[in-house]
Amino acid sequence: MEPLLVEGSRDRTRSRLWLVWGVGICLLALVLSLAWSRYQVQGDMLLADQLHAVEPVADFLAADTERLLYGTLQLFYAVEVMIEQVDPSESQSSKMQYNLLQLRQGQSYLDALMVLNAEGQVVHWSRETKAPVIPQQDFMKFYISQGGDDLQVGPPQLSPIDGESWVFPIYRALRSEDGAFQGMVVALVNLPRFVARYDGIELPAGALLALAASDGMIYFQLPGSDKHYGEQGRLPEAARQQENFPHSFSMTDPESDNRLLVATSKVGDHRLWAAMALSRDSVLSGWRGELPWVVMLLLLFSVLFVGGMVLISYQLRAGARSRSVLALQASTDVLTGSYNRRYLDVIAREQQRDREQDLLCCVCVMDIDLFKEINDQYGHVCGDEVLKRVAMALRDACRDSDILIRFGGDEFVLVLPQTAIGGAHVMAEKCRIAVAKLVMFGGGRRFKLSGSFGVSQWVSGEELDVALRRADAALYEAKKKGRDRVEIKEALLTIDERAPYPGE
Repeated sequence: MEPLLVEGSRDRTRSRLWLVWGVGICLLALVLSLAWSRYQVQGDMLLADQLHAVEPVADFLAADTERLLYGTLQLFYAVEVMIEQVDPSESQSSKMQYNLLQLRQGQSYLDALMVLNAEGQVVHWSRETKAPVIPQQDFMKFYISQGGDDLQVGPPQLSPIDGESWVFPIYRALRSEDGAFQGMVVALVNLPRFVARYDGIELPAGALLALAASDGMIYFQLPGSDKHYGEQGRLPEAARQQENFPHSFSMTDPESDNRLLVATSKVGDHRLWAAMALSRDSVLSGWRGELPWVVMLLLLFSVLFVGGMVLISYQLRAGARSRSVLALQASTDVLTGSYNRRYLDVIAREQQRDREQDLLCCVCVMDIDLFKEINDQYGHVCGDEVLKRVAMALRDACRDSDILIRFGGDEFVLVLPQTAIGGAHVMAEKCRIAVAKLVMFGGGRRFKLSGSFGVSQWVSGEELDVALRRADAALYEAKKKGRDRVEIKEALLTIDERAPYPGE
């Protein structure tokens, strides 16, 4: 389509150029503020990227801890089966002790497996030494406070075995068939051995990896030799009060007053969560050192080149878009989205070169059968929908090189470049079938459509109107012979002006 040109005056162009250079000079002050804003955005993106990069570490720690708890639960199931095979009156059974020892040896992180009765006394355990005396408040009281019979994870504490190493207990209740509490199975997880599996993880500078409870109790924290076992209150109160623990949040370290970015991951349905914390200052330290170079480059290139060229490019694009919109509006039929009759003049000029080279071209005129009856019976709204559906069917049936034009009313014209009369007949038949397949709804009824087609050549040396009159005559023949068909008028034939269609 030939574009519509929108020309500005010379004075307006000169004013725009002055504006470009004026803005370029003023950008010296403006870019300083833009540079600072961009610098802040880049810093936020860097923080987000770093936080996103460490989120998988927190997810890994949470998943690994959940696997440990699941494995321990399987051990508890095995212990419960063993208990059923032991005489209830027999305490410290050697067979039971052997079985517990075998189960514990397969799990390097376990210090001990033990079975407690309802009074909190150890009745079976996995070591050959004498079972320790465990005050009820150490295990039993915590379990009862948590409620339920599911697996529970206790807080870090010094081992009741030697009183020196750090452990955390995992509990599960033992109940009779009537639901009465009979005791519990307890596994003591050795924290140093459990943490040793993560010593090889390489953390970014200033990063912290921790496993903690929802009340802020630290199970362990990496890196460093001091793992902070059992420390309380190192995390801010605002972080501890969050029930669902968002995947990531920011907070201020109450000890160092540093801003921290924290990525968290919940450990299943338990009271534990894994956290990966980054120091904002550590993440941004290297980036802040580049600020002088960034500011210098922004001043040099933004003021002297980018600022002016971006504005010029914007003006050119805005003008081109405006011209395109105007051209599209001038040549497009609003209802059907096809080209309108005005576009035929553009086609005639564009195809003139092909006509001079004697390249093949055909035109096809199509008319919707009984369209007036459709409008009268189903209303103009339904008639408009028919026009849109027919135009869509014709576009789908045509090739990319074919041009569809709404000639007026219910009449469409197809211009078929580089197509012989035989190929045009095939294309018209394809379009006729596409229209015949359409099913419309109106007035509570379904009805089908059909179209009549007239095809003719557009030979070299003749005007487009001449070819259209031949195709129109062929369309009249199709109407006369019963509609819903394709008729051809060869270029050698001459005809008079089209007579009215039957029924018009």
